[in-house]
Amino acid sequence: MQTVTESIECVLEFLETIPLSKDTIRHYKSYMYSSVAPFCDANGIVNFSDDELQNYTNEQTARANSGEFTLSTMVHRRKAAALLADCMQNRTLIWTHKAFKTGKLPDCLDDVLDDYRNHILSRDTIKAAQTTL
Repeated sequence: MQTVTESIECVLEFLETIPLSKDTIRHYKSYMYSSVAPFCDANGIVNFSDDELQNYTNEQTARANSGEFTLSTMVHRRKAAALLADCMQNRTLIWTHKAFKTGKLPDCLDDVLDDYRNHILSRDTIKAAQTTL
């Protein structure tokens, strides 16, 4: 298994093969070494998986929302981290848009979903459904 640093170098080599400006590649190198690698070091991460990517994304989103840096910087940092996760999990590196959804409903909608589940699973609802079959 490659180290985080070796995988970062692999991602940077990949970026050299696609039509990106030298400045863009330099920025991604900076994001990798000034943000993603320190995150891995601080958290004892030796294999940057999708779970670690989600944790990193959550941290970067919170920092951007607090005004520490711009939304654009956050998006680029997430993309750099996603490429690292792909590399470390032996997935093909592809320069494409990645969706970063939390998968969590707001609390008010979570309550509505719970009520709906309880209704669907109630004995009366099941009995009514069986009589229509």
